[in-house]
Amino acid sequence: WKELPMTLLIEGKFNVNNHAHIIIGEKNLTEWFYYYFNQRELTTYLTRQGAGRYKLTKDSLIKILLPIPPLPEQKHIAQILSTWDAAIDNCKTIIEKFQLRNKGLAQQLLNSGRWKMNNEKWVNHSFEEKFVILRSHSISREGLSTENNSNKTYCIHYGDIHTKYKSGFIDFKKMKIIPQIIDDSFCVNSDDYLKEGDLIIADASEDYEGVGECVEIMNIENKKAVSGLHTIAIRATKGLVVNGFLSYLFSYSELKNELRKKATGTSVYSVSKNTIKKLLISLPSLEIQIKITNILNTATAELNQYQQKLQQLQLQKKGLMQQLLTGKVRVQIK
Repeated sequence: WKELPMTLLIEGKFNVNNHAHIIIGEKNLTEWFYYYFNQRELTTYLTRQGAGRYKLTKDSLIKILLPIPPLPEQKHIAQILSTWDAAIDNCKTIIEKFQLRNKGLAQQLLNSGRWKMNNEKWVNHSFEEKFVILRSHSISREGLSTENNSNKTYCIHYGDIHTKYKSGFIDFKKMKIIPQIIDDSFCVNSDDYLKEGDLIIADASEDYEGVGECVEIMNIENKKAVSGLHTIAIRATKGLVVNGFLSYLFSYSELKNELRKKATGTSVYSVSKNTIKKLLISLPSLEIQIKITNILNTATAELNQYQQKLQQLQLQKKGLMQQLLTGKVRVQIK
């Protein structure tokens, strides 16, 4: 491979939108350049621009030496990676279809006014009569660690509900990383510890869609965990709901829209405990809850299979890029 300085490949100046014009000559670069440059670690070339801001300038960009394989090899590398791109895009399309299907299915099953299994009526329950709100602990992100220590207490942070626990459940058996409280002296009343089936609602969101996002606790067994910063933890009266049902109910029924309507704020939307306490929750019998939960669990499992497949394809592509775009593995051209 030849190493060409970026000086030979840059045209003009950085414009007001912070874009650089890169010459892609027929004899120099093909789509290979796109793949290589997107996976290249550019941290060492960044210059500091004020507090917390870094920038890739033209002067720093031209110092980069870009290894260039022969043109036929470039084209072959691009073709190989394009095949993975096509598989990844196809998997993303399937995932989007499953997400829409699952959302529509859940809304149909959980909105009692539109659908009733066995013509059974759903019963309205006052939240204050049938549910309790557990104590939350305002521990910042700096007070949490991702190191797994069996002696420490887990803490459900509202930021993770929005970004990490997108399935609607926190499965303590399957999830590898759940933040724990760093402070060894942390100790709470045993009534504050989360139990199987408890629901954790994020009480703050930067966007309207995230209002009321929640997760349900699964397979916690004897582990200690508490509701964390900007969360509201609720627990149903024993025998009122089956495990797995509450997360679906709060995510897809009329309750979700009700919380959105009552959220306050402008740049950040918030839901208060008083709003939660005033909810009227409609529930079917335990038998119907089990049937609905099983249907939605099956639909979610199908979606998860494709999400796992997508992760595998992305990891495979990353591995290929690390091998092919550095010359560690050469592509044989016939």
